[in-house]
Amino acid sequence: MISELKKNLITLFVLLCFTRPVICCVARTVSPSRRPPRTAFYLHQKVPNIHEFSQGASGRPTEPIRYGSPAFKQLKINYNPGIVFEHTPERSGDTRRMTKKCREALNRLEKLVKEKWPTIKLRVISAWDEETSHRHSTSSLHYEGRAVDITTSDTDSSKLGLLARLAVEAGFDWVKYVQKFRVHASVRVDSKDDTTFKDTGCFRSNSTIRLVDGKTKTMNKLKIGDRVQSMNKDGEIVYSEIAMFLDNKPNKKDVLFFVIRTVNPSRELYLTKSHLIYVRRRYSSFWKVQFAKMVQKGDFVKVFIDGKLVAAEVTDISVSNERGSIAPLTNEGNIIVDGVLASCYALLEDHDLADSIFWPAKVMYRHFPSLLNSKNTPQNGVHWYARVMLFLNEYFSVLT
Repeated sequence: MISELKKNLITLFVLLCFTRPVICCVARTVSPSRRPPRTAFYLHQKVPNIHEFSQGASGRPTEPIRYGSPAFKQLKINYNPGIVFEHTPERSGDTRRMTKKCREALNRLEKLVKEKWPTIKLRVISAWDEETSHRHSTSSLHYEGRAVDITTSDTDSSKLGLLARLAVEAGFDWVKYVQKFRVHASVRVDSKDDTTFKDTGCFRSNSTIRLVDGKTKTMNKLKIGDRVQSMNKDGEIVYSEIAMFLDNKPNKKDVLFFVIRTVNPSRELYLTKSHLIYVRRRYSSFWKVQFAKMVQKGDFVKVFIDGKLVAAEVTDISVSNERGSIAPLTNEGNIIVDGVLASCYALLEDHDLADSIFWPAKVMYRHFPSLLNSKNTPQNGVHWYARVMLFLNEYFSVLT
């Protein structure tokens, strides 16, 4: 009884010690000094690199919204003073009307623009528009208030490539640097199910992992403490213990995965769009860790072959609905899945910061394993520690 009480008191002390640095780490997620280097879009680049109407992007068009209709009245008016809205001659207010999801993404983008260019404002050329105007292509998401055409208030075309990159960070589901005077961005249909926890990053449950004994195992068979193939800080292959499972939904149907295929050597990796993966651009020697949805054909990823990691070119990117998803966390913070190196983290596009945030969990695994995991098999759903970190990230993002 006394030993159990002592253990709980020590655990409480450790958690209190960790609370301050963890909160500080999360609070810095929006700090410019903590951001990884941004890569500006090139003209005509789109992210994700699939059609706008694909399920992995903004989805298919539904019904155009007519002026004055009940659906029109459900559109939100964006009164953000930090955004310049260009009004049409026919009717004022068109560029201010959009869906709730679109307004939220646009307001996040306004903050990022202000952070990057303090004297410049975000400018909206077009948002909701009536189908009868014929100012957009057939089936345009503008007719539903789910798309915006944007630029900057100084109309400096040299800023548009980076503006497109910021739009991805802001949460738009599909972004394209369309022309030298505008960026197009769109979102999925508003849904009551759009939550932070729904869009966590995972691998496919039946993807394979190589263990320290040389055998392979599907991810849904992994257990706490299994030593799996990873990469250490020196770039060497090691076998790192699984400390916890950030998320586990073995029976979830129709999980949307991005499928990244490579050649020389040939590999195929399934991971959700907000999961981080190691990537190098074709004409660059610099490796970065970025969201799966940012990967483009012609990029290179790290794949395992003959006992080492080599660069393999991405030749195809597609989307696929699969059953089951899982996200193990190793002590190294990365993992080799289906022969491809990926981060263990998602949602936050800063691998090093995410690793700092989950450092206390790794310490808890070593010293207080029963507190972190009640058993050696994956829990169902998002792990309690990951859920707390996601909440803190959202909380501090709202405050900043």
